[in-house]
Amino acid sequence: VQSPDGTLKLEYQVEQDGELGVEIKPEDVPDNEIWYVSTNNEPISLTSVLGFGAKIISHTHNDGLNIIKFDGAVLNIPECMFAVDKGSQYLKQIYLPTSLKSISKTAFYNCMSLIDLHIPNKVETVGDQAIMNCYALKTITIPSSVKNIGSGLLNCCSSLESILGDNKYISEDKRMIIIDGVLNSIAPAGLTKFTIPSNVSIVGYGVFGSINSLETIDIPNSVIEIQDRAFDFCTGLKEVNIPNSVKSIGQWAFRGTKATSIHIPESVES
Repeated sequence: VQSPDGTLKLEYQVEQDGELGVEIKPEDVPDNEIWYVSTNNEPISLTSVLGFGAKIISHTHNDGLNIIKFDGAVLNIPECMFAVDKGSQYLKQIYLPTSLKSISKTAFYNCMSLIDLHIPNKVETVGDQAIMNCYALKTITIPSSVKNIGSGLLNCCSSLESILGDNKYISEDKRMIIIDGVLNSIAPAGLTKFTIPSNVSIVGYGVFGSINSLETIDIPNSVIEIQDRAFDFCTGLKEVNIPNSVKSIGQWAFRGTKATSIHIPESVES
């Protein structure tokens, strides 16, 4: 299948079980298009036609490929691009144009079937929880161009194996995003034990939320704050030791865990 202007080729195969298996190897996507594949092999409803930086002129489906075409270059992905509970869960793969400059908060919220995401190398800002609740997501690529990353970027992405790219905030082991001492996101797939590194001073909002495999967590003396929902519904978490360095613990930070007791040190002020 080729895009309408013939500039980009899509190669794919349909698996025997009827589910669409897709292999796409484009260098780029036309600046005025967004390509995506859905698990139900149908177009997905958009929350709004606004916020892309250009006007939508067509939204078509052709032999496994969905193409949203605009009257100009796409500059932004708006909040909840695909309508939550009306199709967002069917998004499997998406290919964004290199013209893109920003991704709004909650842009891919609840895209539960999304398996990978490559952020183009002109994007400078990715908003709060932009990729939250993407339970099937295995890899994400964040380029060095991204200077501003919102809180809880990858909250509840429980299948995430690695965070790729040359962005300065990605840890050497490709497992974490750490921004000025704040542990923003983690790739939690397969983790039962985790030691927060000593260059972290703040455990970010919801960063370990709903990571059910996690049983023990080691929090170093460098940590002074544990933000809201940090370990919210880590249902497998049994052991928590909070060091005396911690001064603040947010709301619902340990809600829904299996920890029978959590010692709150005298250092905690709020």
